[in-house]
Amino acid sequence: MGTVVIGAFDDDAADRLLHMEDDERAMYIMSVGRR
Repeated sequence: MGTVVIGAFDDDAADRLLHMEDDERAMYIMSVGRR
């Protein structure tokens, strides 16, 4: 199993996708999976 931290993404799109509250922001996205 491996992980990768993603720090560059469309902030507004990520917030909508993750149903974030107005006072919350996604700072990093971490993908998890198998090779």
